[in-house]
Amino acid sequence: AEDEGWFNARNAAGMRGLVPATHIREEAKASPPPAAAVAQGERKGERKATAMHAYQADGADELSFGRGDVLTIVSEAEDEGWFNARNAAGMRGLVPATHIREEAKASPPPAAAVAQGERKGERKATAMHAYQADGADELSFGRGDVLTIVSEAEDEGWF
Repeated sequence: AEDEGWFNARNAAGMRGLVPATHIREEAKASPPPAAAVAQGERKGERKATAMHAYQADGADELSFGRGDVLTIVSEAEDEGWFNARNAAGMRGLVPATHIREEAKASPPPAAAVAQGERKGERKATAMHAYQADGADELSFGRGDVLTIVSEAEDEGWF
């Protein structure tokens, strides 16, 4: 039987554990053709960043974003202090370096990097509330964190 209201999930650092469904919102996404799905993925040389402050675009070549949004830095911009970036919806534009924090990540070997990617049947969710793990099998996360839902939680024999 399934333990209603809980999911097995993985965070951006690859840590796994149970998360309560009441604290997350699954991201709705259309089913793009496989090639489009790959095109939206993080490519070699790209890196993730989190918006520390909201930013309203000042021109057509800039990208607006909210505090806590996760952006993909595509490249350094010609102007110092700016990056070419893409948001989760695939929109691109310039973003000010002063408003974002690059996510630090170790450089795993290529096979490990692929293992961390989203696999078939997995889906993304955003934490609507922070959650402090109550046991070793649970996963703590902060408000705004993006999690990968691996599967529904299985009941381990509790009655």
